[in-house]
Amino acid sequence: MADKFCSNCGNELKEGAKFCDKCGKAVTNDNTEDEYKEPTVQVPPVTQQVKKKKNKGCLIGFIIFILIVVGLGASINKATKIEQTANTNQDSSANNKQSTNQNVSKRNLELVGETTSTNDGYAISIEGTVKNNRSTAYSYVQITFGIYDKNGNKVGSAMDNVNNLGSGETWKFKAICLNSPGNGWTYKLDEITGY
Repeated sequence: MADKFCSNCGNELKEGAKFCDKCGKAVTNDNTEDEYKEPTVQVPPVTQQVKKKKNKGCLIGFIIFILIVVGLGASINKATKIEQTANTNQDSSANNKQSTNQNVSKRNLELVGETTSTNDGYAISIEGTVKNNRSTAYSYVQITFGIYDKNGNKVGSAMDNVNNLGSGETWKFKAICLNSPGNGWTYKLDEITGY
């Protein structure tokens, strides 16, 4: 093996020496000095970091939006709506019986039989029966009717609600509106909802 010499002072180096005995300089295998080199780290520009964070935030926001839309859609589908129109007689103090004109298949919540309306000059009441046709109970059910004057303007709402309507049970409701529109008023079933 050939003799090695220090690249700094020229001193002969012992075999396997890592430093020169004379000057203390570090020695390499190829008989050259070790040079300290700063490690290079690539740092992406600030704009790229912000862009990545912004894209991640948009993705999370979009996922949350989709979850909210799906949740709202599911809760809206739980509510059962039935629309129906019924006319009352022209005398505001008389009782009026109307058959419930339903041209729909059996619903989870169904208005059955006749509805009766009364206007005593102070309030309007609409009475009838709702049946739960589904296999499970509703913890809350509400019925709402729109009240219209003789010109067709909506002047109020009559509503009633009940808790815990079991499967197959019927509920005798009495929806009340505290507005009295005078003679010639009508009402229309706005909705029957339950959850």
